[in-house]
Parts: sequence; C-alpha cells; structure tokens
Amino acid sequence: MISNFFKRNDEVEVEWWSDVDALNDPSLDFLRPQKASKFFPEWFKKVQATKENRGVGNIKNCPVFPEYLTQGWIIPMWCDSELFVKDDEWNWKTPSDAFRWEMHSPNQFLHWLPEQQQKDYIWTWKAKCPWKVKTPKGYSMYQVNPFYHFHDWTILPGSIRTDFHFEVNQQVLVPKSYKGKTLLIERGTPFAWYIPYKRTKYKEIFVPYDEERKRMEGASWLNIFTSFKNAYKTRAKMEDRNDKEK
Repeated sequence: MISNFFKRNDEVEVEWWSDVDALNDPSLDFLRPQKASKFFPEWFKKVQATKENRGVGNIKNCPVFPEYLTQGWIIPMWCDSELFVKDDEWNWKTPSDAFRWEMHSPNQFLHWLPEQQQKDYIWTWKAKCPWKVKTPKGYSMYQVNPFYHFHDWTILPGSIRTDFHFEVNQQVLVPKSYKGKTLLIERGTPFAWYIPYKRTKYKEIFVPYDEERKRMEGASWLNIFTSFKNAYKTRAKMEDRNDKEK
C-alpha cells in the first residue's frame, strides 16, 4: 500500500507492506496502517464546542488538537494479544503462529528509569510488527504513543530512519497494575502512531521584541478573533493553497 503526505507541489510517497503476505490482501484493509484521521478519538467527536467570556472556548475550539490528531499513520493492532507478567514469569498468546511478541529485560530499559517510574511500571514488551515502512531519502518517522486514546499501556516514543531501516517493532511499557494479570490488546486497537518528517538542521535566532514583532502578534491575534468560528482552519487552507500555487 502506498500513501501520500504533504500534498503540495511535490507529493512524497510513503510505502507500506507486510512480511505476512496475507495482510497485504485488500480484504484486510482494516488491519493496514491507516491515516490517523481515521482513528480520530470518539470522545473528541462528541465534545460540543462552547465559548465562554471573551470568546474563550473549550478543547473543541482549539485548533491544536485536530491538527495533531490527523498527522501521519496509525497501525492498528493486527491480532488479539494477551500479555502476562508475574515476578520472573512472563508469557504471551496470540490466535495465530504468524504473530509473535518478545520482551525487553528490565536491564534493557526499566531499571534505568528514575526510581518513581520503576515503581510505576512492571515490564517492557516488544511487538514483532508485521508491517514495514519506507520513506524517501532524507525522511524519517516519529514513533508516537496514541496518547488521546488513553490506553493502559504506553508505546515508547522514538525516531526511525525509515529511508534505509524499514522495520518498526514497538516497545510497550506496561504499568504495575497488571502484575499477575493478563493485559489484552484487541485486534483493531489504535496501537502505534507514525509521523513522517524531513531530517534537516535548524538554528535558533533570538530577536528583539520590537514594533515589527508587536505588529506580527497583533495580526496573528486578529486572524483568529475577527471570526466567530474556524478562523485558524480557514487561514491554514489559504496557506496550503498559496503553497500549491508557488
């Protein structure tokens, strides 16, 4: 499956495939990596936009969240997985021999955390992900925890140079509340999030707070607060349209 992002003048292709060949079949497209927008949290959709004094709204009015929640791709869990840990005993179970899990011993990660975090978590699992991904030269992928789905477990965030390393095996940090209990991650669960970015160098520049900056801030404020709704989104579309025309 090939998908595109940054739909500007030059589209950049991101290639996905599975080494479990049956997963490449179109009839199983619901188990493929999908645009993050398809996993938009249901609780967020139900929020009613409201504005209080001086036009201050709730989370539904803030453009930060929907813009973030629609970036990149989410890999849904490809099969039901049961994970169990008690002291030195650990085991996992899946319905198919095609899918496996491994573990990271405490000395690989957990024992190096601050003392409080060592008390909060019990184990780090490693999913043997059947999906591979390739980005063009110079592009990497952020691996992100799907925070706003509020799972009991946590995907450890990181960055992968997917222009030459195509394997994405997720590290899953499990809280101590699951000691002696089975953690079930069901098929289809929004599991791990991948956001592409172009590797480049940045340099910080500290500038004076002068009349030009004051005018820029004022224009930025008026851009939002001269419309009752969707001002940020409207401006973003204008900028995207201008970029395409360049």
